[in-house]
Amino acid sequence: MKLLAVGLAVFAMALASMTYTRFGGRIACLWLANSITVAAMLRSPPRRWVWLLLVTTLGNAAAKVVAGSQVPLSFGTSFASSLEALICAALTLRWCGPAIDISRPRHLAIFSAVGVLLATPVSAIAGSAIIWVARGTPVLEGLASWWRIDALGLLIGGPMLLALTPEAMRELWGSVRTGRGALSAGLLALALVLTCSHTRYPLAFLVPPALILLAFELNVAGAAVALAISALVMVGYQLARIREEAAPPWDAADRLFLLQVFLAVMTAMVLPVATALASRRRLESQLREALSEAQAASVAKGDFLANMSHEIRTPLTAIIGFSGLLESTPDLPAQAELYVERISRSGRALLSIVNDILDFSRMEAGQVTLAPRAIDPEILARETLDLVAEQAAAKGLDLRLETSGRPGFVEADGERLQQVLLNLVTNAVKFTPRGSVTVRLERDGERLRLAVTDTGVGVPQAVRQRLFERFWQVDNSSTRLHGGTGLGLAICKSLVELMGGEIGVEGREGEGSTFWFVVPAPAAQPAPAPDEAEDIDGLEVGSAHILVVDDVAANRELVRAMLAALGHSLVEAEGGAEAVEAAARERFDVILMDMQMPGMDGLAATRAIRSASPLNAATPILALSANVLPAQVAHCLEAGMDDHLAKPIAPLELLQKIAQWSRARSSAAPSGQAA
Repeated sequence: MKLLAVGLAVFAMALASMTYTRFGGRIACLWLANSITVAAMLRSPPRRWVWLLLVTTLGNAAAKVVAGSQVPLSFGTSFASSLEALICAALTLRWCGPAIDISRPRHLAIFSAVGVLLATPVSAIAGSAIIWVARGTPVLEGLASWWRIDALGLLIGGPMLLALTPEAMRELWGSVRTGRGALSAGLLALALVLTCSHTRYPLAFLVPPALILLAFELNVAGAAVALAISALVMVGYQLARIREEAAPPWDAADRLFLLQVFLAVMTAMVLPVATALASRRRLESQLREALSEAQAASVAKGDFLANMSHEIRTPLTAIIGFSGLLESTPDLPAQAELYVERISRSGRALLSIVNDILDFSRMEAGQVTLAPRAIDPEILARETLDLVAEQAAAKGLDLRLETSGRPGFVEADGERLQQVLLNLVTNAVKFTPRGSVTVRLERDGERLRLAVTDTGVGVPQAVRQRLFERFWQVDNSSTRLHGGTGLGLAICKSLVELMGGEIGVEGREGEGSTFWFVVPAPAAQPAPAPDEAEDIDGLEVGSAHILVVDDVAANRELVRAMLAALGHSLVEAEGGAEAVEAAARERFDVILMDMQMPGMDGLAATRAIRSASPLNAATPILALSANVLPAQVAHCLEAGMDDHLAKPIAPLELLQKIAQWSRARSSAAPSGQAA
């Protein structure tokens, strides 16, 4: 059925071309029948090409016979046309592949080159020779006319038929129905009317811009259809004027030749523009898809890191917490003290790795914000050195702090500043086998410069530029002396740049190195001294009645061990529902609430207590959770929690929070909401 439809289409198009575009007994001036054959072949498997060529040859020959041509001549020229279609389809398939897409510039270029430079010259030679034998028409004249007409037909009809896929037709119809699509089609119609209102087409220059504008709105399919319609309208109108004016043959030939040249140039202008626009739209679509995939991957990565952080922090809470309690146990054997200290150190090292990964993930997502406040950089530097003093002493290293005068108070994010400095000092201690590590602190106007100089192994000149890249280390071999994630310096660089500063490294291999960074730090007034009442020692022992909610028994046991020694009374709940029941029975001073629990989670339990527990509607609820990402902390506060403590639990921070919020509870009115 499809073969019959193709044959009838070729018959109808060939008959129309000879009936309406032929003048003075000459061959037609626009031949679109071959483009139907080529398009049908490229849309069909090669095994069906023989049948397609057979039915299209018969359709072509039948049309010529009906139009008055002799039977032998009709079949001879139809064979030449079929040869043209075969060459064009075969070479296009070879160089473009089976999935030809005329909206791709490369595919359009191949199709056009094959049709104009290879297929039509071969058929023109064969066809003009057949016509010369049958009619005696000069070969060169017939060859030029045949090549010009067939090439123009392939350039105009081929892209249109190849572009009109079902999907493209639906898209084209949708575009035409839009205001801009209809407007561009209307402008083309107006340009054609103005052009055809004059015999010699003095306003023909209006048509190409209208076609290009239409290509912007209706894609390649719309541009190809509009181009074919424009060609048919202009050729048909010109032939009608020639017949009406009874123009002499030489004048008619010149006018038709110029029109063919104009159509060829217009085709060469419009179709490449349309395919370039389609290629750009395709790239934009791919970019949008890639962006969507990248965002989805980023979300998946964030979810994965959040889950892994939670799952790692949960056992780390018990490891670090109980090893810390064990370290403080009196009369522990020396060997046991050593083992406990190693367990505690390994737990803290693992926690540092988890924190580095989360920090880097937050920086990549742009979720790190600064909290500038008045700080004393000299005190900050000394506190940082104190944190690594034990590690340095174990290696026999001398830690020094050098300052050029008293820097005074500055406005900066002390936590992030210390994070960068601590990372640099820790690295210096790690890579320095003997000698010293010196921190130099300088303030120049409103900029603060900190430099960490060591007497260690140094950094080779060739690798300095890569030191601050993520996951990169000077020695990545399996035999390296020092471990690490390779994220520390990348995090430092990101933080320093976030603060508006710069970071770098100096030194020679084998002679130590100096890592430095400079950040803006305007002068600031000292912050008020903290109230003595806020100190942890000011908390009356045993004054807090605390509800601890956690589905992990070890975590509840750890909190009890930390707080019971100070006289606090505790009630335990294994889940959210049990916590809501406990809050309905008795009044608490503080509630410590885990977030992730089976059944009712901490967020739902908090909302239930706030809304349905008169005794504890205003009780401070502190999240005690391994969920530490900013968004997760925000969810806690949105649910009605008052504060957040991260797991693993820091004993001093826990005690300070208990002191702070139990005072807030005792100072608030019974019906008031905790701050």
